[in-house]
Amino acid sequence: MLYLYRQHINLFDKTNPPYGTQTAGSLIFETIFKAINQLDLLLISLKFSMIYFALI
Repeated sequence: MLYLYRQHINLFDKTNPPYGTQTAGSLIFETIFKAINQLDLLLISLKFSMIYFALI
């Protein structure tokens, strides 16, 4: 997921003007990808904590 997110940012960096302004569309997509990434990390940590408590 992180790789996908990085690829997405690179894609928008290429389409943006050199001074780095962002279109509303790219900003929305960036926010969505960040949210998905955060959720992914949360689910991974939740899985690990469940495994940890199952072992105890």
